[in-house]
Amino acid sequence: MTAELDRARRYLKPVPRLALPGEPDETHLALYGWEERLDAWVTSSPAICGRSAEQGDLPVDAEVTCVGCLRRRPEYQAVLDREDDTPPIAHRVAARRDPRYAAVLETIRCYGWPSGQPMVPGTDADLLATRVMCAVRAAEAAG
Repeated sequence: MTAELDRARRYLKPVPRLALPGEPDETHLALYGWEERLDAWVTSSPAICGRSAEQGDLPVDAEVTCVGCLRRRPEYQAVLDREDDTPPIAHRVAARRDPRYAAVLETIRCYGWPSGQPMVPGTDADLLATRVMCAVRAAEAAG
């Protein structure tokens, strides 16, 4: 499954229950994504229903039996579907290497609330600056 997945995106994937006494024997759904620090695909815990789940390699078409996960699936899938507007990784790398990136990032970071807190904190500023640079570069390439 992982060979054809985009490492920049997250997916929903079936995962097994946590093997503890009293845990219902259900198959859950968890977020599945690439973890750079581990150089591997991982699933989140807890599952989207809030119950703890194992890291597991269940087939992507395994039947999900957890009612809570099934109930929340449409909401999570809608959010993940909106992530399609994330630029491809090669474009994001090129955007961050663009000599103008530092100025865009500093401009984003300099805006703040009257309390002095940044409007776009921490890594969110990096993400926004990268998306802005990707859009600028795409517009320039389009002519």
